[in-house]
Amino acid sequence: LVIHAAADGIAMGASATSANTKLGFIIFLAIMVHKAPAAFGLTSVLLKQGLSKRAARGHLIIFSLAAPLGALTTWLLVNIAGGAGMDGEKGQWWTGMLLLFSAGTFLYVAMHAMQDDAAQHDHSTLNGFGDGGAGGAPRKGGKPVLRDTVASVVGMLIPLATQIGHHH
Repeated sequence: LVIHAAADGIAMGASATSANTKLGFIIFLAIMVHKAPAAFGLTSVLLKQGLSKRAARGHLIIFSLAAPLGALTTWLLVNIAGGAGMDGEKGQWWTGMLLLFSAGTFLYVAMHAMQDDAAQHDHSTLNGFGDGGAGGAPRKGGKPVLRDTVASVVGMLIPLATQIGHHH
């Protein structure tokens, strides 16, 4: 979740450097709406895993600082690179690339969490019935199967491929 929160910060920092104030407001609002449920969820999971309240509070502080630090770092890097407030296509392109990176990070974290969850469950039954297919075969040593790696890479490249030849 810290990586997820840092990706929130990257999106916030990218939108803050954009000349489009509406974009910045929408991203800020979206992040604020889901930040409280994420913090409650993180705290619940940590306490359920047996961490003390003090340890859970420490993890929550790190989680809470990740988004502002990600935003500040992104904003500083864009300003140092001379891209702050860029108007026109160049500014839109850089803002879009940073937002695309942030979105890709969200997808990575979600897929990683799902793979960890799937690896922890027994795949011999599905809804109480035998699996019968090879798709649920357990992985050797917890290593990703080549098929999963290829699917992840293709999934990361699809958004870029949709922009080939696309001009406003």
